[in-house]
Amino acid sequence: MKSPSNRKLSLWLIILLAGFPQLSETIYSPALPAVTMSLQTSNYLVQWTLSIYFFGFALGVLIWGQASDHIGRRFAMLFGIIVYLFGSLLCLLSPSIIYLLIARMLQAFGASVGSVITQIMVREYFMATERGRVFSSVAVALSFAPAIGPVMGGVLSDYLGWRSNFLALSVMALVILVLSFFSLPETLNLNVNNKNKKISLSQVFKRLITDQHVITSACFIGITNAFTFCFYAEGPFIFINHIGLSSRGYGLLGLFIAAAAILGGGAYRSLQTRLTDEKIIYLGVLISFIGSAFMLSALALHLVGKNNALISILAIMLPFMLISFGSFGLVIPIVLSKALVQYQDCLGRAGALFGLMYYLILSVLTWIMGWLHNHTLWPMPSYFLALSFIMLIMFKMSLKNREKRELCVLQTE
Repeated sequence: MKSPSNRKLSLWLIILLAGFPQLSETIYSPALPAVTMSLQTSNYLVQWTLSIYFFGFALGVLIWGQASDHIGRRFAMLFGIIVYLFGSLLCLLSPSIIYLLIARMLQAFGASVGSVITQIMVREYFMATERGRVFSSVAVALSFAPAIGPVMGGVLSDYLGWRSNFLALSVMALVILVLSFFSLPETLNLNVNNKNKKISLSQVFKRLITDQHVITSACFIGITNAFTFCFYAEGPFIFINHIGLSSRGYGLLGLFIAAAAILGGGAYRSLQTRLTDEKIIYLGVLISFIGSAFMLSALALHLVGKNNALISILAIMLPFMLISFGSFGLVIPIVLSKALVQYQDCLGRAGALFGLMYYLILSVLTWIMGWLHNHTLWPMPSYFLALSFIMLIMFKMSLKNREKRELCVLQTE
């Protein structure tokens, strides 16, 4: 058997490790109404099982990223998967909504290792010229996994009940643990890391929090992920309660989202040789804004309701496919690849803090979606339009600030 440091970091393993946390978030989304009835609780508290996932995730990102500087990327990944397995089993056995909330937070804490450590390993292992391509594939996985989750979850919930989702996740965790144990390399360079340990976490935090590029990148990642996870938080109540789909039928809608993300990834690969990164990001944000506007317009035109399920589905799904195409297909690959290029001297700590930043943003945004939930169709489209407009404003402001900095540099020279 090859030693961990001599193994190759394969793209399929990266995609698997980056995708399983996203799958875990949405697989039981079709079962949310059933969970409400089974545990005799409110829709609001059940939606909190999605929001609290990101609080646990944000905490885990900070802990695992920093721990990986001391115990190595490989061991951090293995320990995190074990915690995730334990959390999934607790979710399976939860007797009440309180227990489920606690178990979901623990599950998320373990799952976060798949996000932060994967990104750190990609930045360490691959050359700068390769990272964009790799992160494009990761971005497809990040959108495909939550899209395929409801498909699996819908089938499992309809035939075996909502708890079967967590049984499936437990089995998946065990398989991933075995694969990682035998195939995952160690990418941490101990010689470089010993020098970097002199840089404290507080020093890295001060650099990040005063770096406008990092702040903008964290906001962009938080918002683009919020589109997807707010959709899966509201989706069951829109498509099952308002439009009348079954859990299985709702789950199959995830395939359309996955298709949009894959098309977006292909578009990114085609555009990256023709347009600058800034223009591709702007195009992605603009497409997301247009998709949000179309969704809200469809609602205003009364195209959504139980009278015509097909038109209702298309009126919601086609605009959301545009949002997914623009955000995950065009924005995410560039932002993930470029966010920490100036932090190679402290990548573990910077990656942990950066992940903490955007997952805290994501958790707040998903919590707001739950707070806005009022049993009508209006909150989600309105919220998406507001978020995409904020992204447009932030993009324009970041361009202006960069132009000012470049002008100042020229004047000093």
